[in-house]
Amino acid sequence: MNFTPSPVKISCILHAGYILECQGKIIAFDPVFESPFSVNCFAFPEVRFDIEKIKKIRFSAVFISHYHDDHCSFDSLNLLDRNTPIYIFCLFDELLALIKEMGFSQVQSLKLHQTIHLEAFEVTTWPALDRDVDAIFQIQVAGLNILNVVDSWIDPETLSK
Repeated sequence: MNFTPSPVKISCILHAGYILECQGKIIAFDPVFESPFSVNCFAFPEVRFDIEKIKKIRFSAVFISHYHDDHCSFDSLNLLDRNTPIYIFCLFDELLALIKEMGFSQVQSLKLHQTIHLEAFEVTTWPALDRDVDAIFQIQVAGLNILNVVDSWIDPETLSK
């Protein structure tokens, strides 16, 4: 049997974050580079991040599914280049303003059913069960169709697709 390696590299970050790499592009989803990764959640076994290495990564984009601190961390965002486009599903303009105040020049609020095209990547925002809080990302890249559910419940409309 011949095995052809995928042109997509997928890396997991703690409980809900992912990094996808393809054709020289690096996209992060819910990147939290710290432990504890929430006010009451610690990684076990213990995880340590190479902060200097993270600071050198030039992400093509960052997608954030919702504003909870285990998905949207200002300390983690603070490690990123300020030219990194930030796409976030959030109904609160105040959160977008806070991220812009950090110096990010490209901050965009995502709407449900919206598709963002980033060269090889196509990212669509679908509803989670709690439409006022969460979103689910569908990522299509290099023939793969990835549903990034994170820690959301899947809305019946999304499940049917």
